[in-house]
Amino acid sequence: MAKHVFISHAAADKAMAQKVCGALEAEGIRCWMAPRDVAPGATYGAALIDAINAAAVLVLVLSSASNESPQVIREVERAGSRGIPIIPFCIEEVVLSKDLEFFISTHHWLDASGGSLDGHLQRLCEAVASFEREEEEGEDLGEDDDLSTMSAALAAIRTASSTFFSADVKGRIAAARKIRRLASVVDLPSLLRLCTSTDRGERVAGFVGLSVHLATELPEANVGKLVRTLAVGLTDKESRVRYRAVEAAASDLSVAGRLISSLQAIEARDTNPYVREAARDVLRRIA
Repeated sequence: MAKHVFISHAAADKAMAQKVCGALEAEGIRCWMAPRDVAPGATYGAALIDAINAAAVLVLVLSSASNESPQVIREVERAGSRGIPIIPFCIEEVVLSKDLEFFISTHHWLDASGGSLDGHLQRLCEAVASFEREEEEGEDLGEDDDLSTMSAALAAIRTASSTFFSADVKGRIAAARKIRRLASVVDLPSLLRLCTSTDRGERVAGFVGLSVHLATELPEANVGKLVRTLAVGLTDKESRVRYRAVEAAASDLSVAGRLISSLQAIEARDTNPYVREAARDVLRRIA
């Protein structure tokens, strides 16, 4: 597997997380889990963010402890906002907290709360392996996706953007992953222009791409225009565009802090409950 599996767990579930890790690594699947893989001297928070960003899959050891863990919720949120597949490995019966429900209620759970643990771990390995195959297939950008120039990458983003309103959820997730990879070689002004395109799919793609740039340190001269573009996106008539604009803003809380009034308006009045919840979550993180 080119990337690794990030194992998210509460401290109380460390023993189970180690069993999950051991089962996956026995199958040749590379894993990352804290604190084992935090490099000596590294900042803990930065190490977690880097590990999640580089993950192919996040496996959540789901229990009553992780259900209420602010750290686990932040990890799941980060993975969800980056379009990283999440596999909940449920080790006990639990009613999801609202924070986790928003991110994993639509994911297929692996119920490991009873029966043979070895059998459950084997099914988990199979599920992760299936994502591995999809990830490897997705890494092939196609013969027509020449990334030797920024214009070629931008053209490929425009092509990928067409699936946001025509494909199923799985197709949209795949498109978002592809756009994030492409966005790393496209400059910020080009992405900002996409955000104001007359094509709604391109507007979504622009905000998906912005999240990549917001994960890096931007020159202050670019921030003002970026904030203004995000503010326009937060009032877009399309809920998918608004959701992606909220997601992009969440990638940099200093930027999101300049959009508090817009985020508050979404939280109070947006017609889409998922967009309202996304804005509410960003506001909680800013506070």
